[in-house]
Amino acid sequence: CPRALAAPARPVAMAAGEQFLLLHKANEDWWQVRRASEPRWARPFFVPATYVAEGLCLPPPIRSIILSL
Repeated sequence: CPRALAAPARPVAMAAGEQFLLLHKANEDWWQVRRASEPRWARPFFVPATYVAEGLCLPPPIRSIILSL
């Protein structure tokens, strides 16, 4: 019976004030994002929701969030 394996974790560096595009709120603790400065095909990643604040810099359904350490 084949099993799906999770991709290995990769470290992600973030800086205060950096902007991300909010792609999906996986749950109340983790949000899937992509850096606003990266191309659309860039690989998304998850950030702790407590590290970021949601902003309304872009029209819905795209939202940007700003890292607030």
